Amino acid sequence: MNGDLVKKESTIPIEQFKKKKGNKNSLNIIMVSPKPNLVKRLKKTAIEQNTNMGALVEAIIEEWFLLKKKDENERLNEIEQKLDELTLSFKNGTSIIRKNIQSMKTKSETERIKSKQTTL
Repeated sequence: MNGDLVKKESTIPIEQFKKKKGNKNSLNIIMVSPKPNLVKRLKKTAIEQNTNMGALVEAIIEEWFLLKKKDENERLNEIEQKLDELTLSFKNGTSIIRKNIQSMKTKSETERIKSKQTTL
């Protein structure tokens, strides 16, 4: 098999199964612009396995799902990090509020003691 399995490296159609109303097995074609290294790796895989374009499309689909999963994991990690930051910020905020309340209690108690002493 020759090395010209993918003629255009800028866009490659990827078939993805999506459920739609009325037709559960319909196919959507999504155009992506993969990195050149991805295209080279897919070409090499198809040539090594002595396969046709259908197998190349399957390899592209598999790679696309891996990239999509990676993106989802990265987004989840970012969300988790932001949640940790918010939690820390909340803990710091509640700590400051508690200190202020304690300070107000102490001032209030001190003022009460002073007022008792002046009345006596």
